[in-house]
Amino acid sequence: MKDFNQTIDHEFKENHMKEKEMERMNMGIIKKAYEYLDDRNMYAWKELMSPVCKAYLGSTEDPMSFEDLIPMINSFYTAFPD
Repeated sequence: MKDFNQTIDHEFKENHMKEKEMERMNMGIIKKAYEYLDDRNMYAWKELMSPVCKAYLGSTEDPMSFEDLIPMINSFYTAFPD
């Protein structure tokens, strides 16, 4: 039973470390995305997105592609530059 508990404990710790590493990587991606948005660099931001990324907004019935979102994002930054 002791070997079983040690194995479970080891697997738990290993999975926890993987989750923490994934969380760190995700936070880096999110920070980079906001940096690109603040710089209004949509093409660099697009590199972070999946090619099949879709946005579901309440104002549209159909999902929007990232290319469809670029003008909307740019108009937001034009209206609210700071």
